[in-house]
Amino acid sequence: MRAVFTALFRLLIVAGFLASTTANAGVMLRTESYAPDLLADIYAPEQAGAGRPAVLLIHGGGWGAGGRSEFAELARWFAAQGAVAIAIDYRLSTAGHRWPAQRIDVQRALAWIDRHAFELGIDRTRIAALGGSAGGHLAAWLAVDNAAGARVKAVVSLWGPWDLTLPDAELQPDAIGMLETLLGPGRPGAREASPYFHISRESAPVLLIHGLDDPLVPPSQAQRACARYRETGARCELLELPGEGHGLSRNEDVVRVANAVRAFLIRELLEAPSSPGAQHTVR
Repeated sequence: MRAVFTALFRLLIVAGFLASTTANAGVMLRTESYAPDLLADIYAPEQAGAGRPAVLLIHGGGWGAGGRSEFAELARWFAAQGAVAIAIDYRLSTAGHRWPAQRIDVQRALAWIDRHAFELGIDRTRIAALGGSAGGHLAAWLAVDNAAGARVKAVVSLWGPWDLTLPDAELQPDAIGMLETLLGPGRPGAREASPYFHISRESAPVLLIHGLDDPLVPPSQAQRACARYRETGARCELLELPGEGHGLSRNEDVVRVANAVRAFLIRELLEAPSSPGAQHTVR
């Protein structure tokens, strides 16, 4: 899965997201503690500036594996294009940290970015989140969280689950194991841990990308979430990929995903938003 994301991120570099400076511009990197025992790698343009968009990057790994370094290449490229990228770790379920620890951690990360926006040169009204698989689920939580405090302006969820209440008959054994490690035996609190049930008109615009042959996270997860967005009047774009599974395997689909992510984030972070309730399906 890591190789799949690396291929996507390399193509995003070529595609020219945010269409500004050269992709080889130098960047500065430092690591900060955004919460006790939790680290964030911050990638910012080498030239000082203010009012930049920011992207919070959330890794996947079934809530129990992976780390912030998986996003280093994409984060460096975002910084080279004039944005501030923040790749974070969060507490892992395999280390005994059950839900809602992971949700709390991404909320802490967003709040930390908001508090430090001025010193990081970030426009706190132009923060997006991007995550894949379990990271896509956590990014989705930032989209639907309407509590007072820091908010994201847009979210990209790549093959992320939205509804954790699916019966065992609709899940692979691996998925069942990941969910039980996250939630506990019998998966108590699955509904509360599902961003699907928290979608409202105030939810941040989302781009959902999902392979139609995904065996781990059924494509109906993205389809139902986007339909629910439409019902509430919030904005959703859906890119469905026939023949793709949990990730990307074909160059042409990497191109489609790169173009969709680039166009969505340019529009949501740099341009005036479209009217509420707009619903798009990317073909």
